[in-house]
Amino acid sequence: MKHTDVLWHDRKRNFLGLPWTFTVYELTRNRLFLQTGFLNQREDEVRLYRITDLTLTRSLWQRIIGTGTIHIDSSDKTLANFDLKNIPGRESRTCRAGRYSAGSG
Repeated sequence: MKHTDVLWHDRKRNFLGLPWTFTVYELTRNRLFLQTGFLNQREDEVRLYRITDLTLTRSLWQRIIGTGTIHIDSSDKTLANFDLKNIPGRESRTCRAGRYSAGSG
């Protein structure tokens, strides 16, 4: 999954905060891509203008290992409500800020 104009690219982290999973997230200026799976892969795409709400939550363990979960509500038919789980703390705030700057431009 390589797209042009990528603002952010990362993997879902496991419970220790390590990127040893088969879920990849990419954020471009207009879209958020989610790729899951190893043998059977699935790639979903959400246009940023369809995102209606973002919520960042961090459990005690996520605060200890420096990650957070972003819950996204969208008007997309295939991905109406979904989570970006265990995103590194700095990137989770960047992803949230990127949504607002991309949505306003």
